[in-house]
Amino acid sequence: MPSWRARRSERGFSLAELLILIALVTAASVWGLPRALTPRRRLNEETARETLRMLHSSGQVWAARTSGRRPPLALLAGYLFANDRAGLPRGLMPRAFALRGDGVVLRGGYRFREEHSAAGEPLGCWAWPKLPGYSGAETYWLDYASGEIVTIPAAEPPPAGAGPNNR
Repeated sequence: MPSWRARRSERGFSLAELLILIALVTAASVWGLPRALTPRRRLNEETARETLRMLHSSGQVWAARTSGRRPPLALLAGYLFANDRAGLPRGLMPRAFALRGDGVVLRGGYRFREEHSAAGEPLGCWAWPKLPGYSGAETYWLDYASGEIVTIPAAEPPPAGAGPNNR
């Protein structure tokens, strides 16, 4: 004759045991998820700053070797690994850019958008996270005139036509 312990094990877990297990798994994920995302967020932010530095230097190389005018962001991002034009080295910018129709370029966990003056001259470039808080926590502004990258703590998309001082 089976003992009460053998019969209990055949029935499975009780509701209280399942609730405790679910609570423990939930607590572990709530505690561990932000810790797991922190290295990825930092890497995305560093990649965004590095991409802005490359945009600045690639624009200067382009301007020095061509008409003296800085190319638009979409042209630089689209040039990538095209044929050699005007004595420019192949691959001014790294791979993994995705061009959208609205002038926004995607790379890594960030979006990039160029701002222009009323005359159409490029002034600088915004970089902000695709998923604020997850893919990045900061917004960046690259000033083309000085080459300086300004960090803005807010991770929201910048308004169109606004430099960092107009936010």
